[in-house]
Amino acid sequence: MAGLTKQAIINSFVQLAAEKTVDKITVKDITDRCGVSRNTFYYHFKDVYDVLEQFLEDQTRAAITLMEEIDLDPCRHPNRRPFEQVLSNKDLFYHLYQSAGKQEVRRYLERSGETIFDHGIERLAKGKSISAEDKRLIASFFGSAFRGVLIDWMEDRLEGSIEDIFQRLDYLLGDCVMEAIQRGSIETKKKK
Repeated sequence: MAGLTKQAIINSFVQLAAEKTVDKITVKDITDRCGVSRNTFYYHFKDVYDVLEQFLEDQTRAAITLMEEIDLDPCRHPNRRPFEQVLSNKDLFYHLYQSAGKQEVRRYLERSGETIFDHGIERLAKGKSISAEDKRLIASFFGSAFRGVLIDWMEDRLEGSIEDIFQRLDYLLGDCVMEAIQRGSIETKKKK
């Protein structure tokens, strides 16, 4: 039962975040939306940002699980499934991004993206002798590029569907991630 209540609180937060920025959401808004008491809320979460962090952790775990299930390169996305959450909740992610004036929200979003890209690069580099620093640099670069494209799309600075945009990037960039990993592996071997 406690798990269902916790999920109801998260779901209420998600609904509210689709309507307004995180800094405008109160504990009262969440408890009114899901019909629980403030004490129940505080049993599960310390504040609204704690709910946000739990939501993003859940989304990160789901993205990593999906990457494993469909053997997905995180930097090439012809498959629609990784974007299902963003595509179906553009307003939610837009409001989360608009809350980025709050450093806490920005840190949570960036940490989620870093975790996903770090995991993806680790998978792609498996069996290669690339240094940890190079893997981190590659993950950081492509994670930042990915966030930038999503932000531009959410702010309507890029035309077309996000699937079309990433399919075009996939075509334009090709195997550049694997090439970077390969170059890092060769460089690491030379240093030994």
